[in-house]
Amino acid sequence: MGAQPTDHVVAIAQGKGGVGKTTTAMNLAAAAAAAGHRVLCVDLDPRYSLTRWLLPDDTGPGASLAELLRGDVDVAGAARVSTLDGVSLIASPGEPLEEVEQQLASADYREEILHDALRDELDPWGLVLLDCPANLGLLTINALHAADAVLVPVSMQDEGAFNRVTGMRDRLVAVQRRRGGAPALRALVRTRVQRDAAAYREINEALPDFELPIAATEIPESRFFASAGARRTALVAWRPDVPGAVAYRELASEVLGLEQRMAA
Repeated sequence: MGAQPTDHVVAIAQGKGGVGKTTTAMNLAAAAAAAGHRVLCVDLDPRYSLTRWLLPDDTGPGASLAELLRGDVDVAGAARVSTLDGVSLIASPGEPLEEVEQQLASADYREEILHDALRDELDPWGLVLLDCPANLGLLTINALHAADAVLVPVSMQDEGAFNRVTGMRDRLVAVQRRRGGAPALRALVRTRVQRDAAAYREINEALPDFELPIAATEIPESRFFASAGARRTALVAWRPDVPGAVAYRELASEVLGLEQRMAA
């Protein structure tokens, strides 16, 4: 077994789409599994890309995030076997997640529902990754309350994604105040990196102004990520030696404390 992750439950969150949240969740999951850890992914994104990528074609009906949040099943009852070895998935439901979010809005302690559903039931998994929606709504707030740490992907090609970091920082501060210090923001993660692009230089120069941790590892822009998605797998598992896969293994080591060891 590899070294235990420094944080058990990690939310991958940003207030904008197209920054690589799901790609980051998939590839960190694959890197952790390759290092010998059992991983649980939770798909909170209404686009349910993680569910589409990780559930086998022959998967029959089963429990999903909606049943977990309603208390109809526990974590073990909602977790399914995924297409990645060592990775389980709590799938996004067949019904629209927006409807699930509306149901949560009227519940008591609505920000804590996911936290309460996950706690004390995660012993089989060494790492839990929460793939959040591309907004700062109630599902994202639930993920922040449930998480030990947060990673914030920042597309180095998108100034709009950069500008949303302020909103995420403010939301984290509010959650930290309510919970008494947790979750920690583990790092801003630079994704879709093209170092010779003007947007990269401008965003990179401005990132330190947030006074937030910035991961040293950068995730390069690569056509291989789309190709891996089309094959419904993680680049780390499909093409482990290409630069994007190497970068995600390095990121797993840097921000999660996982040793870099690929399965034979």
